[in-house]
Amino acid sequence: MINENTYTEVYEILSYMDKMTVMKIPIELLKFIKENKNDNFNTLIDKNDLFNMNNISSETKHVLAWLDVNYWISKEKKERLKEKYYKNHMSFYNSEKIFKKATYEKMQETSNITGIMEYKESMVIKLINKLKKFWGKN
Repeated sequence: MINENTYTEVYEILSYMDKMTVMKIPIELLKFIKENKNDNFNTLIDKNDLFNMNNISSETKHVLAWLDVNYWISKEKKERLKEKYYKNHMSFYNSEKIFKKATYEKMQETSNITGIMEYKESMVIKLINKLKKFWGKN
């Protein structure tokens, strides 16, 4: 299960991102992140350097990668990624491990959450670098 500080970091990063990109995420999931964040936690996130690997936790990287795979990338890219991960013998996490069980069932009804992939650190870094390049942060 993800801790409240991770939700805080994800929420802050989403607040700095382009609204059209963020709105691709289901409203219920955005509400869940907002409701479960720790308001007393001060992040190290720099608005001008959102994806600095030193400023976010590994859990936050995994959640952002999961959001990217499930809501932001095209279907063609998603299929290519899945094939690549399967070839590397990667396994899927069950979404239930990430989100609290009580709200998982509610979110399952309203959004199409299928699972999360386990990432090697190097793949996460590559993915985030591609995102940075896409958004012109590189």
